[in-house]
Amino acid sequence: MFNRRYYVPILRGKAGEFEAIKHLDMDIKRGITPLIDIPPVDLDHKTMLPKETLDKYLNKKVEYIKNCWGTKLPLFAQQAQFSIPPIFVDFSEIALESRTPEGNHPLEFTFDLLREKLVVAIPTTGTDRDTDYNKAVANVIKKDDMGVCIRILDDELYNPKLLNIELDEILKSLGVSRDKSHLIIDLKTIEESKVSSLAETIKCFINALPQINDWLTFTIAATGVPESMAGIMRNSEVEVSRLELKLWKLVAQTTDTIDRIPSFGDYGIVSPNQGGFQPGFTASAKIRYTTEDAWLILKGHSLKKTPGREQYYELTRTLFKSKDFLGKHFSWGDKFIGQCAQKETISGQLQKWVSIDTNHHLTLVSKQVANFYGP
Repeated sequence: MFNRRYYVPILRGKAGEFEAIKHLDMDIKRGITPLIDIPPVDLDHKTMLPKETLDKYLNKKVEYIKNCWGTKLPLFAQQAQFSIPPIFVDFSEIALESRTPEGNHPLEFTFDLLREKLVVAIPTTGTDRDTDYNKAVANVIKKDDMGVCIRILDDELYNPKLLNIELDEILKSLGVSRDKSHLIIDLKTIEESKVSSLAETIKCFINALPQINDWLTFTIAATGVPESMAGIMRNSEVEVSRLELKLWKLVAQTTDTIDRIPSFGDYGIVSPNQGGFQPGFTASAKIRYTTEDAWLILKGHSLKKTPGREQYYELTRTLFKSKDFLGKHFSWGDKFIGQCAQKETISGQLQKWVSIDTNHHLTLVSKQVANFYGP
């Protein structure tokens, strides 16, 4: 379905990320396949109880996906044309024992809704899922015939032969072959001191994993984005290296020494280890602007002290004048940054800036990966 020039961002299934992909140009959408991680059910933090039942929560997520990513275009009664690529959907953050009020598995329930709304999606599983989870995946595969995505974590890199046995067992239980399956090695957060050695480990893994070329697609995903912005001083401007890009380049440029070149994946602009709601925490205004090899992080101060609107006017003016700013026409996110810098629009909400920063990031990274090997 895609090759080394393709981009697989792993994104939280939250409003900010959904708005970011909704506003991507169509040529960018055609070069990426997002993996949407459905987050746990929202809690009422006064009572710590779910704000809504699981079925209603999943219905809302499906509406978000449909509205932001799009649907297939039916040509004939029994045929369909995909206007954009499918997406991967994962439930790794949903407790395995979770069920809807009617007793349905959340994965199968969600895919029934996606199918009904003509959204083309592929279920995701891994070696950490239970029998019921994989039964739900198998049922979806039978109905959609779109295959499966298998997401492997970093500790499974070091024994490729054992991993291959586990993969065989999963594929057999799902009733699907490698040539209809997508393999993602998810390294999550990586450290700068380990990038070089990790690249060597990945190259050894690729050459040692049996049948590596039989998989429909193969992706390495990771991130170097900070888990928290608390370590960055307020009212400052810093650069943070995009370690996952450095890692991928170390692997991807060795085309003559490894059996398969992986596609590139990352976590956008938000760490997979970022914590949720924290009582008493006071957020600061910030912009995470992706450059060729770093994130330019512009941080203000407490939103309680100064309204976000005023802070973001100042932060965007600084970015707008920077050599790193790619111009108002580069993406929807960049257009918003330019408008805010010139006080043509107003936003001080953190969720909105997740959308803006993510939209710019996805646009830039998609172009980077597509052009890495030249025209």
